[in-house]
Amino acid sequence: MSFGRIVRAVDVLITNRGPASASKDRYGTPVPDVADPVALRGWLEETPGIEVQAGRDTVISNWTLVLPPDAVIDARDTVSVDGVLYRVMTSPTSAPTARGAHHLSVHLQEIAG
Repeated sequence: MSFGRIVRAVDVLITNRGPASASKDRYGTPVPDVADPVALRGWLEETPGIEVQAGRDTVISNWTLVLPPDAVIDARDTVSVDGVLYRVMTSPTSAPTARGAHHLSVHLQEIAG
């Protein structure tokens, strides 16, 4: 039996991590600046997961988030939806139209633990 993909409208909190600041961690690596979370409305869709075996079965949950074209987000950011934290996996892609960008598609992976 095949089920259609579930797509739902969601309220999103994006935590942007800007360019590295002057401060460094204990290993000397620059620490990124973290801005206040930005609230947006978007569409969240689960995409096929990957099963990994490393001593136990683990399911990695992959998602696509659709945001307005002017959303500020990149691969360094995290996204929170309904209290669940996601890692942005790649730079967002724009869906172009003749009148400009229609939306951004962002590939996410759920952060468990």
